[in-house]
Amino acid sequence: QACLDPERVAVLSQDSKTLDPAQVLTASNGLPPRLFSIDGSHTAEATYADLKTAAGSLAAGGVVVVDDYFAEGWPGVSEGVQRFVAEQEAAPPSSSSSSSVARLVPFFVGFNKVLFAEEEYASGYQDVILERKSVIGDDLMRQKMTLMLQHPVLVFTEEVRCRKNVRSLLPGEQCPAGFSCGGGGAAPA
Repeated sequence: QACLDPERVAVLSQDSKTLDPAQVLTASNGLPPRLFSIDGSHTAEATYADLKTAAGSLAAGGVVVVDDYFAEGWPGVSEGVQRFVAEQEAAPPSSSSSSSVARLVPFFVGFNKVLFAEEEYASGYQDVILERKSVIGDDLMRQKMTLMLQHPVLVFTEEVRCRKNVRSLLPGEQCPAGFSCGGGGAAPA
């Protein structure tokens, strides 16, 4: 429950290119964020800057969510991510165990998002997602493992062609006429 406390959420709304890890840590009372969401201007420069800020302020085991990586209307997002990953991969690994910059790798793709974490946590997060798949999706959700930016990623996709006139229901919700429904609702009479 404590992590749902609004006092523990910091929303920083400013130009990504001027935000730095120190400002993030100040806004979060010195506690590194465990979740960092990137869904801003969608330019390559801003996405790259957001990733650098996230990597420099993220808690060990933290997750970075990048929105719209595959959205055709926002090619700057994937460009910024690829620049960040290429520079990170080209840099020698930190010899100091106290390095405050996380080396991020993608570990999940789905729902128009790419999730990143430090490599040592990635497979554990994939396992948890698979264990809780029924909470995340439905029987039309498909999964596979593949590579993205030279790292193994778990991918969830929807079989869109099967979605016509098919929907999941919330508990107590009624199935609309003409639809085939699954989940907690009741079929129409």
